[in-house]
Amino acid sequence: MLDPLSGLVEKSLVLLETEALEARYRMLETIRQFAQERLEAAGEAAELGRRHAQFFLARAEEKEQFVANRTEGWQERLAEDLGNLRAASDWFEQQPDAEGALRLAATLHWLWFGLGHYREARRRLETALARSGGSQTRARGRALSSLATYLVLQGDPSNLRQVAEESVEILRQTAGGSPDLLCALVGLGQSHFLAGDLEGAAGVLEEAVALGHLIQPEFWITYAQYWQGRVAQARGDFALARAAFDDGLAQGLADGYNQPIAHLATMRARLALAEGDAQGALGYFAVALPALRRLKNHWSTIILAEDLAQIAAARGDAEPATRLLGAAASLREEAGARELPAEREALDRIKTTIRANLDLPQFEAAFRAGRALSLNQALDLAETMVGEPARVAHVAGGAVLRVNALGPLEIAVDGKRLADAAWGDAKSRELLLYLLCHPVGRTGEQIGVALWPGISPAQRKNAFHVALHHLRTALGRPEWIVFEEERYRINPRFTVEFDARQFETALRAARAVFAKTRDGAPIARALTHYRGDFLEDTAAGDWSREHRDRWRRLYDEAGERLPV
Repeated sequence: MLDPLSGLVEKSLVLLETEALEARYRMLETIRQFAQERLEAAGEAAELGRRHAQFFLARAEEKEQFVANRTEGWQERLAEDLGNLRAASDWFEQQPDAEGALRLAATLHWLWFGLGHYREARRRLETALARSGGSQTRARGRALSSLATYLVLQGDPSNLRQVAEESVEILRQTAGGSPDLLCALVGLGQSHFLAGDLEGAAGVLEEAVALGHLIQPEFWITYAQYWQGRVAQARGDFALARAAFDDGLAQGLADGYNQPIAHLATMRARLALAEGDAQGALGYFAVALPALRRLKNHWSTIILAEDLAQIAAARGDAEPATRLLGAAASLREEAGARELPAEREALDRIKTTIRANLDLPQFEAAFRAGRALSLNQALDLAETMVGEPARVAHVAGGAVLRVNALGPLEIAVDGKRLADAAWGDAKSRELLLYLLCHPVGRTGEQIGVALWPGISPAQRKNAFHVALHHLRTALGRPEWIVFEEERYRINPRFTVEFDARQFETALRAARAVFAKTRDGAPIARALTHYRGDFLEDTAAGDWSREHRDRWRRLYDEAGERLPV
């Protein structure tokens, strides 16, 4: 197929895109429409439509294994096929293959959740279930469980209990001891929760957590712990809520998996706020923010924005509080996520506090400004409130890595300096410094070429994995280095104090102050971070020269600005 495709690309009839996670071929819309007409005229459209739908059902189910095995990047890969998945869903909805429709609708559950498409998810699930004729298959049980989740996300308890109970009944028979049953039990617990039956919810979720201890992958327990914690908090059992959130968050941090980190750290912050610890809440939000930026998740971003609005309102910062409420309202509308009753009451209290400091025109203007923010911009606004998460690792079970590399090299974990003998070989230490200089991460191939330029690819690969093993051993916790979206990087959930980055950040802020006030004192303070050239006493490859020269140039240029 590649030769004819290449010919079509050369004639501009097909487009080759290499910017995505996979190289992809696409048609221009006019060419696609023409090809569809030719297929229909030839009588081949129906068969190719069936093959297309079956292919993308299999592709979606294959990607679901990435979810089950906590492989990062699955959502981006699957979202690239969003148009194809919608076309496949449309095809199944028009055919007698009710089982295929149920399988695809249930398989796309986490994609719709991740993209914030709650309305579409519910519509497709309800359509597939209506055509399934009450079958007692695992696919129907999974689809019912998924529908229960979206009824909760949309704050609609109308037939939630019936849906949840049927899903549990089916999945006890067809999927016992599996993540499918755990999710169904969570849905049943949610139905009790929304009905105000907190004792019933607690009992069902206790069963879900117990099941989570028995199944693999073990991270599924964090989903049950999230809702167990929410119910415990609603019951006033803050000790159980704290234990559920902390256990789930610790598991997420140990795995380096963004989903439980984002959602459980956000709820842990909400619990801290309920206990009157606003500063502690900000610390947990600081843990959640990097994961939320990677996930771009509506659900926990909404919670974060509304809780930060409460903190801002209590401080008298009425205008940013109102913008946060506007941003949360926009995200709720975009996703189709209605407030739960307790959340509506909390929002009303926040608005009452704000209106004591803002008149109606000011409130409406700030609210409109917040509604205009995108999800990323809402996270930017949240980050300005959370501030620099300088030392939040202790609240999330993390560790602190301190590296001084401007001048004599010093490396410490949790205040304990690592001796030269801890590294196994010098390359493992150089690997750490290389990753610190590339915080967004590098592929194994990029690392190999930078650190071992003179050997074969096979030798580089082996040398890299040996150095990586020694590095993880030296740092004491393997999760310090994570592999996400085909890149190795320092775990962003842990705290890193890297003097070169601190120097650059402080200098950038100081130069901005100097430009406005001509005050050179902040620049002088920033320059104290610079104890000498980058790795001046440590051997490193050519890759280090660029960083050494840049930081030296910044130091020299800043020094010239200081008054004599």
